[in-house]
Amino acid sequence: MSAILIADSGPLISLAAANLLHLLLEFDFRITDVVKNETIDLPMVSNPTQIQLRIRDFYLRNIDSITVEPTTIGAQIAEKISRGEHPLNSRNLGELSVQSWLIHHHPSEDPILVLYEDAWFENNQNSLPASCRLAGLYAFLLAAERNGLIPDADAAVGAIRKERPHVRLGL
Repeated sequence: MSAILIADSGPLISLAAANLLHLLLEFDFRITDVVKNETIDLPMVSNPTQIQLRIRDFYLRNIDSITVEPTTIGAQIAEKISRGEHPLNSRNLGELSVQSWLIHHHPSEDPILVLYEDAWFENNQNSLPASCRLAGLYAFLLAAERNGLIPDADAAVGAIRKERPHVRLGL
C-alpha cells in the first residue's frame, strides 16, 4: 500500500488551479470531513468557481480512492447545522480537523504525510504526533518532478500563482 497522505484545503485548491489533483492518487489519499466540507460541499451552494468545480469533479470521479475521515470538529459542525444554527466560524477549522484526526484517530505509528500551505502546521508541529511528516506544497511538487510525475515543479508553481498570486506554498 502507498503512504498515507492527508491534505488541508489550501493544497487542494492550489493543485486544482494547476490541474494537478491527480498527484494525490499516488498516495492513500485522505481528507477530513471538515476539509471536504470546505472544498467540496460548501462551495457548491452558490456560484462555484472553476477551481471549486475541478475539486468536486475530481472527488466524484475518484470517490472510491479518497477516504473522508470523520472528526469531532466535523461532528460539531454537522450538529449545529442540523439544529439550524450557524456552524463554527474559524479560519483554522480544516487544520484543526487534520490535527484532531492525527492525534485521535490515526490507527498506527506508520508515518503519515500532511500536505499543507500555510504556516499553521509549521507553527503547531509540536502538537502533532511523532509519526506525522509535514510536506509543504512546493516540496511536494519538487518530489513529484523528481519522480517523473510532473515535468516541471516551477511551472506548476507558476500555474498556481496565476490563480492564487499570494498563496504561501509551505516549506
